[in-house]
Amino acid sequence: MLTHRGSFRSGRDDSPVPRCASSSPGPPVTSGRKRHLFIGCVLTEATFTDCDLSGAVFNDCTLRLTEFGAGRYRNTDLRENDLSALRGVANLAKVRIDHSQQADLAEALVGELDIVLGDD
Repeated sequence: MLTHRGSFRSGRDDSPVPRCASSSPGPPVTSGRKRHLFIGCVLTEATFTDCDLSGAVFNDCTLRLTEFGAGRYRNTDLRENDLSALRGVANLAKVRIDHSQQADLAEALVGELDIVLGDD
């Protein structure tokens, strides 16, 4: 199940979801054996819950406050995205990121755990 504000499409095989931001709600992307390609999507405040997005690709997407709830994300490719404002970081075991994105995930985790940084 994918809760979202935008409109999304999904096909039978590797299907792109190009420029998928819109103001009208659309059908959710369903799980199953399909591989989902999210290209240039605005997924601000979207929530993925109980999804199998294994092998999905997110390319050049806006993932501000996007929440990854319980689900399967093995080999989900999150490279080419800013991950600093994700939610549900602990659920993202086995995803693919670039070395440069490690700091983004650390920042997201600090925010999610409401950790206070100080010089005390």
